[in-house]
Amino acid sequence: MDAIIAAEGLSITGGGRDALLSLSGGDMRRVLNVMQACHMAFPGDINERAVYLCTGSPLPEDMARYLHLLLNEDFKAAFTEVRTSAHTSGYALSDILREVTVLVLALGLPGPVLAQLLDDMSTLEWRLAAGASEKVQLAALVGAFMVARETMTPP
Repeated sequence: MDAIIAAEGLSITGGGRDALLSLSGGDMRRVLNVMQACHMAFPGDINERAVYLCTGSPLPEDMARYLHLLLNEDFKAAFTEVRTSAHTSGYALSDILREVTVLVLALGLPGPVLAQLLDDMSTLEWRLAAGASEKVQLAALVGAFMVARETMTPP
């Protein structure tokens, strides 16, 4: 990758490199295609944001905000904000689920809470793949987080 970057005279930031490697899933052809797309779409430095936008992957800061909403806001506020923002950004709920799952795993939740939340999220993913409504499944996702919060709150 470094030889190609040098030969093509590209400039890539550390965050751009990390995002490129992470999103490519080990596929060098994908790395090359994304670098080319980023270079054409965003002249100058290829940074993390450029890589995420070129691949159509949800931005990490958006996923962190969604997780914050799911963990801290009431049902209506979390549902409305995630739905509006995801629609505006063009994110599919399946992409949000995939990225939020990674963040949930890093939270250090108690085992039973984590297991139930992951089970609920995997069921939602299955329902989406089977053609269920994104709106209804988003409501179920917010509900799953509400249940997880209640489970962790002492009586």
